Amino acid sequence: MSEYVTEVVTFNLRDGITRDQLLDPASPHAAGLAKLKEQPGCEKVTWGLTIASMGPDPRKLLWFVEWDDISSHKKFMAQPYYQSFVESVLVITDTSHPSGPILVRHYPLSPPLSTLLSSLPASDIAARKVEYLTTTVKPDIDVSQLATDLAPLGQAVAAEGVPSTFAYSVEDAKAMLVLNLWKSIEQNMAFVGTEAFKMAAGPMGAASAGPPVVMHFEILG
Repeated sequence: MSEYVTEVVTFNLRDGITRDQLLDPASPHAAGLAKLKEQPGCEKVTWGLTIASMGPDPRKLLWFVEWDDISSHKKFMAQPYYQSFVESVLVITDTSHPSGPILVRHYPLSPPLSTLLSSLPASDIAARKVEYLTTTVKPDIDVSQLATDLAPLGQAVAAEGVPSTFAYSVEDAKAMLVLNLWKSIEQNMAFVGTEAFKMAAGPMGAASAGPPVVMHFEILG
């Protein structure tokens, strides 16, 4: 049975790569996206760039590649031209980055990011700031119980008019990804001060094996 899955690719960009370069239709980045979209089973590709004012390492490019099944991605990786595809996009990355130039994980996001975006007016998408939160849950934590504990937080986020989605990684069943599509960073920061957030911070902190990674990015394509 096939399972819709989102491949999340994080690029650590090298110095000198700009937003305009990534948007350039003649760029290696654009060529890489075009090649990816040609692949059988690739349903949708959304990409964005982290916001420079947020976080210690702002130069990250994110791809959200929606596949009809993870097997379709594996078939792409088995193609003879796959290595040249990887090499073509590596030119924009920092190959000496401590975390490596590229990180890839798969998440069965339901709904996927493209569905969240399609629920918004087209004029609203460019203004949205996506909160990207990842954390690894401790081995002894029951993820079903954690979902119950965090349900009020999800309801409070939805009440703010913020579409959201989350899933655990295919590669690591304890690695969680949460995406919240805030109207602005200011809205997100204000929400952090609410009682709903404070009540959820306890269970989330107790369940996490380490501090979560939080970034904000804008949708560019």
